[in-house]
Amino acid sequence: MLKGYLLANIDNEIDRDQLNGLWQKHIRQLADSDVDDVSDFFKSWLRARHAKSIRGSKPGEENKDWE
Repeated sequence: MLKGYLLANIDNEIDRDQLNGLWQKHIRQLADSDVDDVSDFFKSWLRARHAKSIRGSKPGEENKDWE
């Protein structure tokens, strides 16, 4: 989904194809590394960059950005 979102607004087909190739290259590098799951990598990276709040430790507390 992330790849589709990022590439969807690129109108130039040549640019989109080049960026798709770059995406594929980096995904292969992640898959070949010690990362267990590429989607978990992106979830963690996005949370680390953008989450501003986290759910409290008490049972039943409301989910925040981190969840």
